[in-house]
Amino acid sequence: MTLKNSILILGALIALFLSSCTVDETQTTEQFVDETIENFEIETRSGTTGCFEIVYPISIMFPDSTILDAESSDEVKEIILAWKEDNPEAEDKPSLVYPIELINEDGEVVSAEDRSELRSYVKGCKKGRGSKGRKCFDLVYPVSVIFPDGIEAAFETKSELKSAVRAWKEENPDAEEKPALSFPIEVELKADESIVTVNSQEELQELKAACREE
Repeated sequence: MTLKNSILILGALIALFLSSCTVDETQTTEQFVDETIENFEIETRSGTTGCFEIVYPISIMFPDSTILDAESSDEVKEIILAWKEDNPEAEDKPSLVYPIELINEDGEVVSAEDRSELRSYVKGCKKGRGSKGRKCFDLVYPVSVIFPDGIEAAFETKSELKSAVRAWKEENPDAEEKPALSFPIEVELKADESIVTVNSQEELQELKAACREE
C-alpha cells in the first residue's frame, strides 16, 4: 500500500469517526429534549394522552438557575434545545416554575401554586404516564371564561388569562368551583394550521381522543 493510499484511508476513518460523534451528540441532545418534555407532561398529566392542557406562557428553570419563558409547546422545545446545545455536558433536566395553570377535561381552569397542589388536581388522572404523546392543537385567543360567580370575561392573550385566574384564586382560596372555558372555543390544529370550532366539553374530549389516535 502506498503512502498516499494510507493517508487517504486514514483521512476517511477520521471523517467517519467525527461523523459518528456528531450523530451521537445530536441523538443525545434530542433525547434530552424529549425526556424533559415527557417529564413535564407526566408531572402535569398533559399532552395528547393526558387529562389537562397547560395554559401558556410558562416559566422553565434550568440547572444553571436560568429561567426562561415559553409562549407555546413548540417554544418549550426550542428553548430546551437551545440551552442544551449551549450546555452539552449538562445531565440534570430543567423544571417547571410554579405557579402554573391547567385546563382540565371539563374546561375548568385551575391554578397550582406548587407541586403539592398540582398533585391534588392530577391524582385522579391515570393518563399521561410514561407517554411520549404531544398535543396536536392550541387554543385560539381571545377566549372567554365563566367564573363561579357567573361573571364571564374575555381574554385577548394567554398572559391575561393566567393573570386573571391567579388573581381570582387569591381572592377565592377556598372555592370548590373553578373558572371554566365558555364554549364554543376555537383551536388551531398543528398538523395543517386549520382552525376548528369546539362547541362543548364533549367535543373537546373527542378532539383530544382523536389526537391520541394519530
